[in-house]
Amino acid sequence: MENQLAVVLPNEVAEIAKNVSVEKRNEVQTVLNHVFNGVAKMREQLDGVTVTDANDKVNMKLANTIRLGVRHVRLEAEKTFDAKRADVQQQMLSYKTEDSLWLKAKQTMQILTKEIEENARWKEETKERFEAEQKELKTQQRMLKVAKVAPEMLRSEFENMSDETFEMFFTGIEKAFNDKIEAEKKAEEERLAKEKADAEAREKMRIENERLKAEAEAKEKQLAEERAKSEDERKKIEEAAKKEREEADRKLKAEQEAARIAAEKSKAEKDKLEAELRAKSEADEKAKKEAQAKAIAEQKAIFEAEKKAKNAPDKTKLIELAAQIDGLNLPEIKGEEAQKILSDVKTLLSKVSVFIREKSSGL
Repeated sequence: MENQLAVVLPNEVAEIAKNVSVEKRNEVQTVLNHVFNGVAKMREQLDGVTVTDANDKVNMKLANTIRLGVRHVRLEAEKTFDAKRADVQQQMLSYKTEDSLWLKAKQTMQILTKEIEENARWKEETKERFEAEQKELKTQQRMLKVAKVAPEMLRSEFENMSDETFEMFFTGIEKAFNDKIEAEKKAEEERLAKEKADAEAREKMRIENERLKAEAEAKEKQLAEERAKSEDERKKIEEAAKKEREEADRKLKAEQEAARIAAEKSKAEKDKLEAELRAKSEADEKAKKEAQAKAIAEQKAIFEAEKKAKNAPDKTKLIELAAQIDGLNLPEIKGEEAQKILSDVKTLLSKVSVFIREKSSGL
């Protein structure tokens, strides 16, 4: 038997293979080895086939033969794989049906046995159930009693107390409740008594206010009569005072106006003098700046003239270089790629020439 290559399973397939029996794993490995070793020679033959062009019918026919051979092997192997999977799926269906049978049998057993257990537990726990019912009844009775004197209390605060402790507890909260009712009753009585006393005091004050009001009205009437007598004298005094104020205001305004005119005149003279001084200073500064600018311009012109004279030979040489570049005789080229290179060279030479002329113009 010829040497066969062992197929290395991919990681995903190898992980699945770990969970099946060694027998099944070896069976899958054998089938894969058979298939891959069967097509290994065809792969070598295909690697040796080279189709030179569209007219190489021999090699194309040979490639077709190899493809059909590999296809035949693949289809036969698929039949084997599908048959194996069909067997496994049939076994899985049988196991699933058997599992469903055992599950239903278990559930039926549980229903029957749990019913008996629950009935037995009901009878077994009669005492505990009776005690729990009695405890709940007692707790409800306690809740009714406590709700009358302390409705805000929770059942958890007293439901687990012994009878003796609860009675002592209830006596305490009942006393606190009665004390509170008594205190509220006393407070209400004191409030009513206070309101009555306040009402009596307000009535007494009202009567006193009425008396004082009558006295005040009589006094006001008397004062009104006295004011009426002195009204004429008051008006004469006010009129004289008004005239004195008007005369004083007139004199004050005249003095203020004279002071304002004098201040404006002084300010105008001051502003005129400052303007003349400022104009003279600005004229001097302008003349100074113009002189400085002229001197700088003259120095710059001398510098530029010297610079141009110094750079004139170099400028001439650069312009001649640009002319030489423009007049270069380029070879005639036939190849398409070479022509493209020559076209790029012309573009670059033109850019170099323009660059030299532009930069040398500033020399």
